[in-house]
Amino acid sequence: MHDIFRYEKYKSGIAMLKELVEGRVRLSDTEYAYGILRQAILEGLIRPGERLILDQLAEQLQMSRTPVREALLMLEADGLVQRRPKRGMVVRHYTERDVDEVYRLRAILEGEAVREAASRITAEELERMHHLCQEMEELIRRAPGLEAEQRAPWVRAIVAKNNEFHQTFIRASQFSLLQRVLRDVVEVPLIFRAFSWYTVDQLRRSNAQHEELVVALRARDAEWAERIVREHLELARTALLERLHAVKESESVNASE
Repeated sequence: MHDIFRYEKYKSGIAMLKELVEGRVRLSDTEYAYGILRQAILEGLIRPGERLILDQLAEQLQMSRTPVREALLMLEADGLVQRRPKRGMVVRHYTERDVDEVYRLRAILEGEAVREAASRITAEELERMHHLCQEMEELIRRAPGLEAEQRAPWVRAIVAKNNEFHQTFIRASQFSLLQRVLRDVVEVPLIFRAFSWYTVDQLRRSNAQHEELVVALRARDAEWAERIVREHLELARTALLERLHAVKESESVNASE
């Protein structure tokens, strides 16, 4: 049985929820359960393939089964959990094929978005992207010295800035249908996993591509911008596939011993 409160910050869930909603709204039990479980899945506290047992989760969250059941249905709609015969709800497991397809499709869609954005993005949006690059660079500089308990908040911070960076040029494209399609394609757990698994050199290369993209957009060079986005997402795809392959090989060796 997994324990989503095994780390100190999850024992009450209050600190994490404050971070999620910035203290502005009052959460229902369903929203509270959804927020806790979603973050636990994203950060790997509940791992791919693990069962989500309703009674156990209700006990850990100290609430009735109904809001937990509703939270699980919301997570299923998000694509974070799947219903399996005879096993019930389990955390979605991403295969190498899933990663390959998601990142190849993202490259096509975000490449088109950035081409559209090249002629439409504002000076303010470009300045924001530049500042996000600087903030990510500072986070990357701190990465080698992180203690184990600091890793998850660090990943949350850099993923949030990375997502804002990408969303800025996607919104600037003013291509509303493309924006909706990308919301369905982008797999948030894969982004968390990518940043968890990147080496420092890969992180630096990724952010260097961000910085180059800002330069290309300032120059209003659509072809250059598209090429950078495609190379950037290929870096993420390759890093994830290499790590998934290594994990698979390690599991195979352990199973044969």
